[in-house]
Amino acid sequence: MINEIINKEQLSTNRETSVDIFSHINVLWLGRRMIIKTIILFFFVGFIVAVFTKNEYTSQITIIPHESSFNEAGGLDGLAALAGINIAGSASEMMISPVLYPQILSSIPFQKEMIKTKLTIRGLNKRISFKEYYEDVFEPSILYYIKEYTIGLPGRIIKVLSSKSKNIDVSQNNSLLYVSEKEKELFGILKTQLSIHVDEKGGYIQIHSTMPEAIASAELTKKAQELLQKYILNFKHEKSTEKLNFIKKRYVEKQKEFKIIQQEIANFQDQNQLISTALAKSKLLQLQSEYNLSFEVYAELAKQIETQQIIVKEGMPIFTIIEPITVPFEKSKPKRLYIIIFHLVLGFLFGCIVVFSKSFIAKFKEKWTKTASFK
Repeated sequence: MINEIINKEQLSTNRETSVDIFSHINVLWLGRRMIIKTIILFFFVGFIVAVFTKNEYTSQITIIPHESSFNEAGGLDGLAALAGINIAGSASEMMISPVLYPQILSSIPFQKEMIKTKLTIRGLNKRISFKEYYEDVFEPSILYYIKEYTIGLPGRIIKVLSSKSKNIDVSQNNSLLYVSEKEKELFGILKTQLSIHVDEKGGYIQIHSTMPEAIASAELTKKAQELLQKYILNFKHEKSTEKLNFIKKRYVEKQKEFKIIQQEIANFQDQNQLISTALAKSKLLQLQSEYNLSFEVYAELAKQIETQQIIVKEGMPIFTIIEPITVPFEKSKPKRLYIIIFHLVLGFLFGCIVVFSKSFIAKFKEKWTKTASFK
């Protein structure tokens, strides 16, 4: 008896579900003209976007950063270890963690250098900088202007109203960095075109750049890789030089202390050659222990100086290139077929939403009318 009741409830539920599905399908069928019109409208929008979007080319380089260039087989660390000098540990302390590489790329000094990158542009007899290209040569697509003066119009108005021209005398303090409005706009463009991916698990780094010109894209990637290596090497050299100078100062101090203790032992031995008392022996042992301790510190500092001098002079590349830069022959953007398909799907979904909305509003009005007449 209970099973029959459960089966009846399941059948009624299935019937209600099937009725709901068929009612939804019927709503869509009745509103098929609206859906078709919406699909056609979105198709034309997608077609315009696909046609008028400019081609872009992407190049990349894959590199592996060295924790220390001394850690290679046949390096200097094996020879230095024979003399008690640890090069590898000291060198790795001077390196910047790859996790910080994205911060270097987004830093103001790095970006100021990048917008000076010389690029090869089709139709021009000479190479021009990234800054010159976007200020004098580059022409945005029609879609850019449509977007700027429709969706982006409120932002442009706010920017004009909020901007106040202020003349800043840069010559007052040359140690500070100043960013002009034009540079700020160029930095914004550069951030969308230049990116870096750090794969901590795989241990590799990829630098990507996207430009409207294929050769320019490869040149921008190469400049970013070279400039990143330059920044890291400068940081390493600066830190290792500072540490070398610090060790040298401590070495001079300990050298003076060692010579003083050495002189004290010599004087004591000259004055107590014929004395064999316990007090004299105790004093000699005390001086000898001070001498040994001072000599160990003095010798250790001498080793550290040798280590740091090697690190300062070492100038091997800090990157191993796994995938070199190549000039892209195929555009990376836009994917015109995908754009059209995306707009077709979007048009269908939007058309369905419109049809269901109209149906819902019609039913709501009908119920509202019935309720009002009943009252």
